[in-house]
Amino acid sequence: MERDELAAWLRLTLSSGVGNEAARQLLVAFGLPAKVFEQSSSTLQQVVSARQATALRAEPPELAPLLERTWAWLQ
Repeated sequence: MERDELAAWLRLTLSSGVGNEAARQLLVAFGLPAKVFEQSSSTLQQVVSARQATALRAEPPELAPLLERTWAWLQ
């Protein structure tokens, strides 16, 4: 797994208010998490709520430290 791919998976799981069901719907609609984050807010809102779409557009503050720890562990 590449670092960018890991970051996208972590970001999806960390996005506030985006639970398992919403994540599953996003993955069905767009494929891999990286594709989810390429979508506009209006496109995301066709699959999830406006609140969830807004959360997906913002990078969670805990992403960078978690990515560093997880990447180091995988190496």
